[in-house]
Amino acid sequence: PIGNPPQPGNLAMAVVIILVICLQALFGAGQEWTTHRTMHSITNMVTAETRAMRNGQQVQLAQSELVPGDIVYLRAGDRVPADVRLVRVSMDLRVDRSELSGAPDPTIGTTGYTNTNYLETRNMAMMGMHIAQGQCTGVVVATGDRTVLGRIGQLVTGNPADRTILQIEVQRLVNWLTTVSLVVGTLFVVLWAVWLRPKYPGFMSVSDALANGVGVLVTFVPGSLPISLILAMTMVAKRMQRYKLLVKNLTTVETLGTVTVICCEKTGTVTQRRMVPTRIGFGDTEMEFDDLVSTCEAATVDALDVAVRRVHETAFLCNAARFDPTSMHLPINGRVVLGDATDCALLRMAEHLCPLQPARRQYNTLLTVPFNLRRRWMLTVCTDRTQSAQSPFMVVKGAPETLLPKCTQVQMQNGEIV
Repeated sequence: PIGNPPQPGNLAMAVVIILVICLQALFGAGQEWTTHRTMHSITNMVTAETRAMRNGQQVQLAQSELVPGDIVYLRAGDRVPADVRLVRVSMDLRVDRSELSGAPDPTIGTTGYTNTNYLETRNMAMMGMHIAQGQCTGVVVATGDRTVLGRIGQLVTGNPADRTILQIEVQRLVNWLTTVSLVVGTLFVVLWAVWLRPKYPGFMSVSDALANGVGVLVTFVPGSLPISLILAMTMVAKRMQRYKLLVKNLTTVETLGTVTVICCEKTGTVTQRRMVPTRIGFGDTEMEFDDLVSTCEAATVDALDVAVRRVHETAFLCNAARFDPTSMHLPINGRVVLGDATDCALLRMAEHLCPLQPARRQYNTLLTVPFNLRRRWMLTVCTDRTQSAQSPFMVVKGAPETLLPKCTQVQMQNGEIV
């Protein structure tokens, strides 16, 4: 132990300081390791698969197993697993490019190029985009970090991150405390050497002076500052976790705390990309959707009121979405629906009003004109198998500003047409 005579307290203080430093480092590393382990487990839990051609057969492949030249098959609701050149498309193919371009509406997919720009041409589907409607076949041209999304990710993660405001303030505090402690420690040693030692030779030895100087330096060290910061940010992260928000890095908590205004586009980036009906309007009245379901829910289409039946027929006959067969055992709102957000909402609405399986057997579809961004409407011609004449009838859905000018009559809630 340092001192003359030796003082065990000095050794104990040194051991305590070392333990505090080690505990601070272990605590911070433990928090970061726990967060990264959680993020890694979530990444492994969600395995993206796609249909591809291998050895002349369609098989399900993980996204990581795709290579350039693979032929992939995509349909409504699928996420594009790589940069794909479209070679076969359906007439109603729509590709949601909002994740990369911010375009609010899905764009038409084609087999011929429409622009010399790789990002703008409609015969390319980039990794991360979604098939909003229709189906297509494409050839993989780039995977992983070679895709457009992968290169954007490299640009974001390749540059060293700027320090946060909290890190700057803590660094400023540490620099100030370090300067003050060095000045005070140096002043103490100089006073001891110049004044105290010559005037009082036996009062303090060299080892005691050094030990006291180190004590002065340690006094200025904010030993509890790192643990206090980590604990505060961890408590905030735990509160955010209760709202289903996982914090990947503790410095993110401080960054979020400095945000005052969030500006975003309405492209589904910060939303669930899910629409639900809330109110339904007839020619003479308007009512809450839940009230309509509670009063008009029926087992068959014929049991519905006339006006409600027309709404039900339009909602499911003039619709390109479909329920995922693997989720049919779930409640209606919990089922997976493949298709455009509007079609998904209308399909769920129709299922609430009347089960669709018996209803589909009652009708025969003769012609379907898919929705088009230029026309802004969809048309279906059907017949009712229960009617003896089986006269064809037409149902149309679309933008009000497009359809209303073409209407000459309106149906009231009681079925009367005026």
